[in-house]
Amino acid sequence: MSVAADNNFVFCIYGFLRDMQEYQVDTDDIHKFVYVPKKRYEDKDIEVTQDELNNRFGKNYIADVYQYDSKFYYEECKKLNIPEFNSARQQPQRILSFFNHIKKSLELFEKSSHNFNDETIIFLFRSDIGIKKYDVELARKLLEDEGDVVVEFFTKNGFRDMFFVFKKKNISIFKTLYEASKQYIVNYHKGMDPKPHNNVPEALLDFHIKQVNKKVVSEKSVFEFTWKHICNKYCGHNKGNTKILGKD
Repeated sequence: MSVAADNNFVFCIYGFLRDMQEYQVDTDDIHKFVYVPKKRYEDKDIEVTQDELNNRFGKNYIADVYQYDSKFYYEECKKLNIPEFNSARQQPQRILSFFNHIKKSLELFEKSSHNFNDETIIFLFRSDIGIKKYDVELARKLLEDEGDVVVEFFTKNGFRDMFFVFKKKNISIFKTLYEASKQYIVNYHKGMDPKPHNNVPEALLDFHIKQVNKKVVSEKSVFEFTWKHICNKYCGHNKGNTKILGKD
């Protein structure tokens, strides 16, 4: 089936579900493509149930709920020969996990049998946030008049990475992020070009989008949400007691 011109948008949703903030809007009729680990948390064996998925995403979603392997990302980082923590005491394997989840959710969307065109607007966001409001028409206007990607707001390192809005014609920006970021991180530590000014996710994302000559604009009201940080043993907040994902 084709998508009506006034309804030409989708949600691509990724990552650990964790405590799942509540959706405050009806999303039943929106096409949703969900790539999430079976485990709800990185550090717990609690698994998401089919009922929980149905209650959260409604009747109109395609999901790949897979078995997460933290050792895979740990081994990927070992191959890169980079430090165990970045400048913000974040673990690079958790960043790679983040970026690969983005890629996989978009690949799930591309495999859909629906006839989405290059002008289809993609709302790409974390699975653990709660949607308060979204504005497709504002997103369309910004993407037609001002830039290629809409984000929440800019930061000293780039921009906040809670959501991204863009057209299908620019999907390669985020699909290539995972592999490209490995080289950016290596270059950052070796002082080689092209390298970002920092090795945190916000800076890597900002640098990558500039590398592919695309423009970012910020507008909070395009996608309003709630979110709660869930600390775990892999968080840098634990300082010297932080456990290494995929190793400990």
